[in-house]
Amino acid sequence: MLEEFAKKYHQWRRRTLPSAVADIEWRRAQIERTITKRFLPAASSPVRQRAIIDVFRLVEPKAFADFR
Repeated sequence: MLEEFAKKYHQWRRRTLPSAVADIEWRRAQIERTITKRFLPAASSPVRQRAIIDVFRLVEPKAFADFR
């Protein structure tokens, strides 16, 4: 669920931002996923994934509007 969301989110970011900024955003998200997987093993649980997605929903409401 989280990987699918991340892919859609970054596709949206690439469509709405200049490519250099989108590349930086994509790299930052890769680093965040690496940290989450390495240091927070509970992130693989659906509850943890839902919490992460809910944070993105608060931070980037426009992204969620585009996915509906």
